[in-house]
Amino acid sequence: MVGFDFQTYQVAATTVGTPPVNQDLSISGIGTPKGMVIEISGATTNNGVTNHARWGFGVTDGSTTDQGFAWSTRSEHGQTTSDSGCRRSADTVVQFSLSASNSADGIAHWDSWITDGARIVWDDLPATGVMMNVTFFYGDDFDIDAHTFAGSTTDGGTASFSGVTWKPRMMLVYGGQGSYPVTPSSVNSGRGHVGVACEDTDGTITQGSLNFWDRDNRGTTQVAQIMRDDAVQQQIQITGGGALAFTTLQAVDSFNDDGYTMSTNGGTAGMETVVLLFRLPNNMRCAVRDISTELETSATGIKSIEPGFEVGTLKVLASSETTINDTTTTRRDVEMSSSFASLLGSNSTCSSIQMEENSAFSDTSCSSSNNRLIRIIDQDEALLYDAQVSSADADGVNINVLTSSASDHIVMALLIGIDRPNIESLKPYAHTFQPNTLIRL
Repeated sequence: MVGFDFQTYQVAATTVGTPPVNQDLSISGIGTPKGMVIEISGATTNNGVTNHARWGFGVTDGSTTDQGFAWSTRSEHGQTTSDSGCRRSADTVVQFSLSASNSADGIAHWDSWITDGARIVWDDLPATGVMMNVTFFYGDDFDIDAHTFAGSTTDGGTASFSGVTWKPRMMLVYGGQGSYPVTPSSVNSGRGHVGVACEDTDGTITQGSLNFWDRDNRGTTQVAQIMRDDAVQQQIQITGGGALAFTTLQAVDSFNDDGYTMSTNGGTAGMETVVLLFRLPNNMRCAVRDISTELETSATGIKSIEPGFEVGTLKVLASSETTINDTTTTRRDVEMSSSFASLLGSNSTCSSIQMEENSAFSDTSCSSSNNRLIRIIDQDEALLYDAQVSSADADGVNINVLTSSASDHIVMALLIGIDRPNIESLKPYAHTFQPNTLIRL
């Protein structure tokens, strides 16, 4: 049994039956998982691009007292007045909305762990079989906890979470603005963030995030994005007059014996977010890195990412941004992707959104893939950048850039693995990556 690992696959949401409707999600051979992330997209085909930017995330640790947290954002395509918003709630792992309103188009909650996976129950069925990228966390030497975290409301202040009995070393962060009530809540203007942070075996903390905003009810679209290498989330605001501001920033200061501490800078708004927190095996290495330079995204071919240990799994955040931490107050297109990949399972999943800035006719779309690590699409629904995992070696992981771009885009990677002296436990990783196939239920 492995100490800690994750595997991921793509599956279509079920649309048949009268709620409540069960759907079993599984990956053969993993045993009983301890945690799950669902990244859902409005796309209905693998590697296809679908009009309307619909994107959502749900997490659970299998707690029967709190059956997960879910958030989604939407931006309607083809409108002369921008139409965007988001939904969120506790006790669900899918909280999806229609493209044209904040009304529900798919609500599901975690029901139970099953052999090699989980059962979710649809309380509201989606109208179409949208793609869900499902990731399971499993093993016999790690702990996991899902919760919300509000952060400090003082500029320069700190706040701590202390709800576990073990020392964490890694977190995934998801969400937008606002709280996560049991009764679903929605708000106009699409927004969101995905963040990662970890503490390596030497105590070094690294982190990064993607963040975006899409203002509702504008005659010409007003959108913006930013990639950070110093925070797990960044609040973006666009005023009624169209001015762009980067305000509250939240960063992990420390991982403590029973939780963690985050600092707030640049604003006083408490930013409640969903955190999936992990205790890792003592010998497991991890790092969050800006791998843009190593990827040389302006050229195709195999690129080596070398954190100094053999990589077994990775979480990647990518965008069309070309400068990290770019707080210049110029609005820009939103073009982003989020992915998981496992070398042990030879599988990867990636979901993407794009929203065009300063357009009189809103141009928005989304995509989902079961064999890509990075997949950035532009306003013409064309591939701006495309890459997949190739193989692992003693020093890291190799990535195959399939579609290059004239600019080196910002790519943040959470890399997880073990030092070369412990390579016997990682022998399954030392092979060429073979993407999995689409599974539909």
